[in-house]
Amino acid sequence: MPRTRLSSGFFCLIGLGNKAIATPFSGPGHRRGAARAFTDGVPLIISVTGLELHHDWAQRRRFWDAIPKIQAEIAEAPGFIGSSLRVALSGKRAWTLTVWKDEASIAAFLRGPAHRRAISIGAPLLKRASAARGALAPDAFPPQWNTALQMLEQTERQIG
Repeated sequence: MPRTRLSSGFFCLIGLGNKAIATPFSGPGHRRGAARAFTDGVPLIISVTGLELHHDWAQRRRFWDAIPKIQAEIAEAPGFIGSSLRVALSGKRAWTLTVWKDEASIAAFLRGPAHRRAISIGAPLLKRASAARGALAPDAFPPQWNTALQMLEQTERQIG
């Protein structure tokens, strides 16, 4: 009997391989539950990344251990509105969704030390990465993951 339970649990985990969970969208420019960002009604910038991690658990662990510090640094970036992190239950895939006040804000962050540090930590741990960026209408705020993933699928570019 225990063997059957183990097998059932194993197949259950295999079935969850394509499933994911996400953090609620939050950040300094968004009140939880608010229907809009703190903007003047101008379009925002949405950035979505898709990350596939190496299959080695030790490498994946280093990646996940670095996330809280990187999230704290992003939260301090000028023009940052908010973000959400989506993770495959397998731990092998992750997606980031960030929203920025304007192109200048995200460009400054991408050139800055926090992003360089994130890249130096994360790049060696990634098997593949892709990204998409575009305008987000104020009435589409806060962004939904299904919309972000569709945007990534339609406009993604391989990184590195």
